[in-house]
Amino acid sequence: MSKIILNQKDFIFFQNKVKFWIKRLGLTDWQVYFEFEKLEENDFAQIKWNYKGSKATMYLNQEWRNVPKFLNKEHQLEQTALHEVLHLLLARLNAWANDRKWDELEYEAEEHRVIHQIMQVLLEKD
Repeated sequence: MSKIILNQKDFIFFQNKVKFWIKRLGLTDWQVYFEFEKLEENDFAQIKWNYKGSKATMYLNQEWRNVPKFLNKEHQLEQTALHEVLHLLLARLNAWANDRKWDELEYEAEEHRVIHQIMQVLLEKD
């Protein structure tokens, strides 16, 4: 296992991939901020969001620890960007599932919104 130190170029690449997936998944109603810092956990990245305000912050870890020596950094950045955007896609469902007073009709409407967004991406012709 090894350690990878990311740089500003990696951060910009990550941001561009996040923006690509946000647009592709139709999540443009979210206001997304980016931070590039050393995270406490052993994560590649993290997301924190407020679904009522449709605001989120994506954090890219400056230092990836305990990664295989053969890790392809660019490929991992792409996967990490998509992973964090998928958290954003599910943010409202996640918030409602954790709310003891959630409205079943609103939850179902959000579930269908997510399904339609995924369908649009999967059926999109290149």
